Amino acid sequence: MAYWLLAALLVLWLLLQEGNLRNYWQNWRRQPWPIAFLLICSLSLFWSSDPAVSFHRASILIASTWVAAYIGMRCDVEEFLHYLSWFGALVALAAAYMALTDPLFGIDRAYGPAVWRGVFWNKNHLGSVIALFSAVLLLTLVNIRSRPGHGPTAWFILAYAGSLTVVYKSHSAAGYLLVLILHATVFLSLLWIALAERMQRWHYILAAIAAIAVILVALANLNAILGAFNRDITLTGRTKLWAYLLEEVVSKRMLLGYGFGSLWEDSQFRALANEKLGFYPVIGDNGFMDILLGVGAVGLAAFMLVYFTALKGAIRCLVREKNVAGCLPLLIMSFALFSNISFSLLVEIEAMVWGLIVAVLFTTAKRAETFCCAEGAPLNTRLASRSP
Repeated sequence: MAYWLLAALLVLWLLLQEGNLRNYWQNWRRQPWPIAFLLICSLSLFWSSDPAVSFHRASILIASTWVAAYIGMRCDVEEFLHYLSWFGALVALAAAYMALTDPLFGIDRAYGPAVWRGVFWNKNHLGSVIALFSAVLLLTLVNIRSRPGHGPTAWFILAYAGSLTVVYKSHSAAGYLLVLILHATVFLSLLWIALAERMQRWHYILAAIAAIAVILVALANLNAILGAFNRDITLTGRTKLWAYLLEEVVSKRMLLGYGFGSLWEDSQFRALANEKLGFYPVIGDNGFMDILLGVGAVGLAAFMLVYFTALKGAIRCLVREKNVAGCLPLLIMSFALFSNISFSLLVEIEAMVWGLIVAVLFTTAKRAETFCCAEGAPLNTRLASRSP
């Protein structure tokens, strides 16, 4: 909480230094849905089962949103890709370093002596997040190679290979599946860019039919697909957990939930779930389920409006930019969806994924007014000066 509040104060200082505070508010006025979601999460402390926990979580959510919105307004997609790839490479390096030098912390011994968790609390957390960064690093490599004269690629090749190694060492089925899904997202986005000028309506209809067919075949053979990753149709008991939560927990407070982030902090609730399920859950293992538990159907509806607005912006960005960097917002939105099917990465255990969604929302939106850089020059002027 102290970290995020300090980061928020730093952003406020930067806005004042740059003279962008007014423009910042103008851009926020164009985004009602994240404001609505933040208000619901904040107000939930009045009906929360643990108001202190909800206040703590909501404070982090507000501060991280403040920071993420600034990043989204301050960066275009090219800069966003550059910074995120460096950040991802450093996180993967830190995870590998911790697993190799401090096994008591970096190894997830709940799953075995060779299972990495790195700087994260759980192997699935490590595998999921680094899967995203591997796809981001791949996108960066392609972006560098697409430029005239290219640029230094050795470091990013090493970082990309290292990120895949870290995902492998996590032994996370979710991480493995995300690597495949996100790399497919990158490939299909780049393929569309290459063919966009020649594609006609019937091509899109044919592609939609093919996508539906692939989904139906995958669903029909879901057990076999999951079996390849040593998982079954219950997703290691997750479906049993979700059924219990919907039938016996969510149904009692469907509309507004139990308070933002509060329910899983209740040891008595976890103990009761253990008696019902035969195992001890610590999160809902589904990002959307945990939002539903915290702020109910109203809060989940507000979040989905944020998500679909950002997804629309991501698709519009890809269509508008038609370049490698323009694929990044859609990649992030794909990750936000698929990573939260079997894990809780939206708002329950960290703020990064929510922050990335907010950053996509703002970086893909049309700016209300010119956003200035630190030197005081308009952002569009600075970008133009960097163009070849």
